[in-house]
Amino acid sequence: MNHSVPGAAPLAIPRIDADILASLPRLDPRRQWRARWFARTISLLLLGMVAVQLSAIDLAALEGLLAQNAGFWLAFAMMYFALPLADWIIFRRLWRLPLIGLAPILRKRISNELLLSYSGEVYFYFWARHRAGLTNAPFGAIKDVNIVSALVANGVTLGLLGLAYPYMDGLFPGELETIVTLSIAVILAITSVALLFRRRLFTLTGDQLVWVGGIHLARILVTTGLLALVWHLAMPGAPLGLWLELSALRLVVTRLPMLPSKDLLFTSIAIFLLGSHNEVSALLALTAALTLALHVGLAIILAITGFFDRERSGEEAS
Repeated sequence: MNHSVPGAAPLAIPRIDADILASLPRLDPRRQWRARWFARTISLLLLGMVAVQLSAIDLAALEGLLAQNAGFWLAFAMMYFALPLADWIIFRRLWRLPLIGLAPILRKRISNELLLSYSGEVYFYFWARHRAGLTNAPFGAIKDVNIVSALVANGVTLGLLGLAYPYMDGLFPGELETIVTLSIAVILAITSVALLFRRRLFTLTGDQLVWVGGIHLARILVTTGLLALVWHLAMPGAPLGLWLELSALRLVVTRLPMLPSKDLLFTSIAIFLLGSHNEVSALLALTAALTLALHVGLAIILAITGFFDRERSGEEAS
């Protein structure tokens, strides 16, 4: 059966996922348990660092400003949901994913943020595998979409670092500037290797890869712009150069592989650089806390709805 959307290129993916999974070594359950708790421990440590910084900051004035600023909350919500919406648009075209597919995409995003990077992709793969008629080979599409997303994000990170470079002397000390330079070198190396072996890496067609890249480029530009807008609405007097620096630093942090809670990590680094007795630090800590609260709140809602969906399915089956 052809599940392509009218006007979209057909999904030309060989059935390689079962072979690839079969060739992978099975993980020891004890190692899986240790990995999960290691990720949770890192997340808790980062949250504790942010909480300590928050306790040293007077948030009363900032909270009063945000309570009267509807634009801040609107921009924050749009920024949060831009990524899952972009993923849904992509898989809507590739798999004809229905609107209800937003739920597993949200679970994927939350798992990547609160557990380990790409743990959500594993969940999404098995979710797609168990949906008859959705797709026969989800591995290739998920892999390609993630690789293209990483390549586009690398390009945007380098571009934003170039824009922010003239302002970095005031924020980054010499040692951290060296680390940023090394990060740029690593990003360039990874991107070059991926492009060099692109014919062996990708299973989607060229047109599909270009289309997926365009969606991700739009998503990254929108989310970065919305984040800067969130900061500007909360603190309109801050200079543009500061937001460029912080946006570039955040994109560099998000490129670090296999780390949970990257927003908290970025916030911890930024507060360390700026100092805790700083209104900008208070704003960053507050937005990180809001993001975490939204992750947890949505996770609870999705868990409850998933439970009732299973109960309803069981009743229908009986």
